[in-house]
Amino acid sequence: MDLNEALDEARSRAEDLSRRFGVATPPVEEGETFPGAHVLLVRRDGELCLVIGPGYADLPELERDAALAWVLAQADPAKVRSRLGVRETLTALAAVIPLGLVVGLAERFFEVSLLASYPLVGVTAFGALLTASIRKQTFATDRRVAEVCGRATLDAALTRMRREPPPVRGLYRLVAALTPSPKARAARLG
Repeated sequence: MDLNEALDEARSRAEDLSRRFGVATPPVEEGETFPGAHVLLVRRDGELCLVIGPGYADLPELERDAALAWVLAQADPAKVRSRLGVRETLTALAAVIPLGLVVGLAERFFEVSLLASYPLVGVTAFGALLTASIRKQTFATDRRVAEVCGRATLDAALTRMRREPPPVRGLYRLVAALTPSPKARAARLG
């Protein structure tokens, strides 16, 4: 399938999937995507838009549907809750408490000021909250895709991710490291 055929198919599938997810059908256009991502949902002039990357046309049909479904599921933030609740926030911050205690005890027992360590504690706390947020959004989106499109659609995406892990460079490496593995995502759905 060439890219023009794939774009036409993506427009048709996006219309159907948007209706199933209960969101407005975004326009579909060709463009560059992140490594390993064949479809992106971006905001252009205040409107959501689906960007179809060059590798999209080479995917099997179920994997193309999975790529579209996963980004369209995120178009409705009310259905994919990514905000951390009090419990998740406290759990993430509790992971940082030992580091803060070590810094505090080191200052007290060695009678030195470790002011330079406090930014480390802050960055660690931010990292813990970011990790919790990414994990929550990923699992919520997976549940939504499985609920609307069926487990087979999500399994196709997870199988592709296991088979062809996305190349990671730069900031994308951090996000990939914080995202749950396909194995953990499949296990979470049961």
